[in-house]
Amino acid sequence: MKKYALFTCDTEFTPPWNTGTWENQDPWTFEVGIEEISRILANLNIKGTFLCEGTLAERYPEKVKSLAQNHLIGSHGYNHENYGGRPVTVWTKSQPIFLKNDHEKRELLIKANSAIERVTGKNPEVFVAPFDWIDGPLLQILNQLDFQIDCSFHNYSLGLPTMFYQPIGLNLLELPLSVVLSKGGKYKNVLEAFTYDYGCSAEILRQRILLITCHPYEFTNIQIPHPREVLIVGDEKKESLTKLLSLLKENDYEFTNPLSLKEAIFCPVR
Repeated sequence: MKKYALFTCDTEFTPPWNTGTWENQDPWTFEVGIEEISRILANLNIKGTFLCEGTLAERYPEKVKSLAQNHLIGSHGYNHENYGGRPVTVWTKSQPIFLKNDHEKRELLIKANSAIERVTGKNPEVFVAPFDWIDGPLLQILNQLDFQIDCSFHNYSLGLPTMFYQPIGLNLLELPLSVVLSKGGKYKNVLEAFTYDYGCSAEILRQRILLITCHPYEFTNIQIPHPREVLIVGDEKKESLTKLLSLLKENDYEFTNPLSLKEAIFCPVR
């Protein structure tokens, strides 16, 4: 049975841990981090999926266009607003905007799609919610906007494995991100768990589909207010991503993107 690995990046700016607000985020870690990620993927001949904010496409059109030449481009909302059904508390200087109005959510998602399409020539079909939280009304909006796949982390809270499932009445498919139990006794996304505890390799390799996520700022020497068990950044994260991707290639994982995986699983070549 084939095994699949999908590298994805929530392509955004620096969260306002120490300065600024969610409306005015610092872009420098995107500029540096995206080059580090691109270098690692190129060295291993891996094509990934970059979920871009609409504001990022507006401010860095040439960089997003360059990414689109080798990778799939999806949507990560317009400016990292909270599109989910409940407020989130995050470890930052300011709290993010919580969108309560479905009409406003729809309009911002359309705005993000338009910004991305102007740069890439394609309307994004894959989505990851900022802060990973998603609910039924947001799924309905994504379905109406012709998104094909949502990969938001908190779908995993439903107890589902990393396999496609289809919410009732929707064409949209859900493909939850992969998590494993880390040494600290908490579920973490695969890359963070691997970085924190290389001993989880066997658990990672048991999964048929591995959907990996990260952010550009993780690959810079940014100062963050988190202890190591919460988030690992810098050179250690670069080394870890290289080792994880190499491990998956050595174990015959086929690297793909959510749209291609959907076609492979639901429309197999005969």
